[in-house]
Amino acid sequence: MDLIFDAVVLREQKLISFINAHCLNISCKDSACKKILQENNHVFPDGSGVNTACKILGTPVNDDVNGTDMLPLLCEKALIDKKSLFFLGSKPYVANEMKDKLEKQFPGINISGFQHGYFPESENNRIVQEINAAAPDILQVGMGTPCQEKWIKKTY
Repeated sequence: MDLIFDAVVLREQKLISFINAHCLNISCKDSACKKILQENNHVFPDGSGVNTACKILGTPVNDDVNGTDMLPLLCEKALIDKKSLFFLGSKPYVANEMKDKLEKQFPGINISGFQHGYFPESENNRIVQEINAAAPDILQVGMGTPCQEKWIKKTY
């Protein structure tokens, strides 16, 4: 968590990914996705399968963190530090429900924007402009692998 908020304070853009077994399998078949992950600032294992594989390969990881468990911690820290969040991803109804739940769970949280991830390519520029206009401290993208990695690479 410190890694993320240190970057926010310093106004540094960081690409941080959590990879699960599915993401690893995709990256083995999709060289563009693999290259993007290799170029990220930080990649963390997401789930016991990836942690176990790391141990077997002789590169155990220190942290057992996953993206889902990190979301409430991220929201709590953003609320305390008065930082804004923009969420991009999921289906339209899920995005709306998540926004409502987060605002109830973290009263006063600054969600500067929320956009579902099922949009046509023709809407991409508008969405990027919306994100830029919202000027969030943290952009969380959850569009599924490899869509999210490729979207970030294209727009970063």
